[in-house]
Amino acid sequence: MLQSQPEINAAQETEPIQAVTRESSQLIATCSLTEQELKVLPLIIEGYDNDVIAKRLDMPAEKVQHYVQNVLDKLRGDDRTQSAVQAFRSGLM
Repeated sequence: MLQSQPEINAAQETEPIQAVTRESSQLIATCSLTEQELKVLPLIIEGYDNDVIAKRLDMPAEKVQHYVQNVLDKLRGDDRTQSAVQAFRSGLM
């Protein structure tokens, strides 16, 4: 027997979207990426690994690893994908 889905009003539908928007706005206000981190971020979003990023930016892989970790921390992402999503939601990209 199929159960009927509870009705959702318009306010309930937009609540998660508004929460994401508020969170993203707060992230922009508190997140200040350095010039180097801003160079690394688009390459993270493109899916490049640290070695490729290092070659593209002509810097040691250890530095790239440091910048990547800073980006993940500042954007509150558990991984590169979450950080990329946060960058787009917050308007950084």
